Amino acid sequence: MKRISFCITCMNRLEHLQKTLEKNILDNFFVNEIEFVILDYNSQDGLEEWVFQSMMKYIEMGILVYYRTTEPVHYLRSHSRNMAFRLASGNIVCNLDADNYLGKGFAEFILKEFQNKKTIFYVSSLAKRDVVGRVCLNKLDFVAIRGYNEAFVGYGFEDVDLFGRLLDRGLKQCIFLQSEFYNAIVHSNEDRISQEEMFKKYQDIYMNYVNPCLTEVLILYADGNFGMGTIQDNVSMNCNLVNAPYGIKRCLDERFRIAIRKKWEEGLWNNIGNEILLSIKGKSLLFYKNQEGLYHCDRQYYKITDADLIVEIIMVMTEALNFFRIKYSVRNSLAINPEGFGVGSVCKNFDYSHKIILA
Repeated sequence: MKRISFCITCMNRLEHLQKTLEKNILDNFFVNEIEFVILDYNSQDGLEEWVFQSMMKYIEMGILVYYRTTEPVHYLRSHSRNMAFRLASGNIVCNLDADNYLGKGFAEFILKEFQNKKTIFYVSSLAKRDVVGRVCLNKLDFVAIRGYNEAFVGYGFEDVDLFGRLLDRGLKQCIFLQSEFYNAIVHSNEDRISQEEMFKKYQDIYMNYVNPCLTEVLILYADGNFGMGTIQDNVSMNCNLVNAPYGIKRCLDERFRIAIRKKWEEGLWNNIGNEILLSIKGKSLLFYKNQEGLYHCDRQYYKITDADLIVEIIMVMTEALNFFRIKYSVRNSLAINPEGFGVGSVCKNFDYSHKIILA
């Protein structure tokens, strides 16, 4: 058994892993103490072939373990990380995004910290988006809180929610501050969400700007489903509040988030000539097409066509929806992952004759 497992989930991010994986291994080369766990989350970009051809020596050393699942259609952050953490053999588990450089000596630093301190978990300062997902904790604590919340779909908030539940468990939050531990590959926001369900399934996005802090959003999906609701920019409204919280507590505070106002509705839509018909729980809404987009009840919904803006909207919406889901869960005292977490089947180190079943 290893002391620490660095868990990397990867769906079509070969380009990043080719730059970071070997360097991370060599910068933290403790064969008997450390393992790097790759969960290939049904990548279709040649990841499997590259690992087999270029990284086999590290697998043979025992410092790298390669798992592959062919079940997922979209990238699910919480589920993929839960699978990887469950597969890890280390007493300490650490999420490591494919675009992150650990930095020389990160593993040694974490091992010493966990040896000298009890009931802790380590995170970044949360100031740099690309490193927010880095978290190191005892695997027993991870299992006790039932992992990342798989009710979350899409980009954002799954890590902050995990941090909050670790605090609720009584663990002390520690922060690594060394600048050399914060390096990551610079990439586009589209890269962040390109495998997410909302990005891959959306057909059209429409917005009605109510006021500078309030916007109505309508998303039509190619499969005939839709989602609609109002988002409120609480960040702009409360940016000057005195005695505001910081760090994880600030991320969990609705006053400092872009949030869903009141409710988010989902249903089916149909294209009927010059009209769009939305069906929601027994009621129907009729939207009329015009040059700008759609018109409904004296409100103009503008069709969003700018590619960069679409990416930004989807990132904002998935974070807001995940925050909305956790509020609903807390309000209704719902259990985290009541049906289990990280469930699925994988093959290990290219042995396709035997599947590992995570039940």
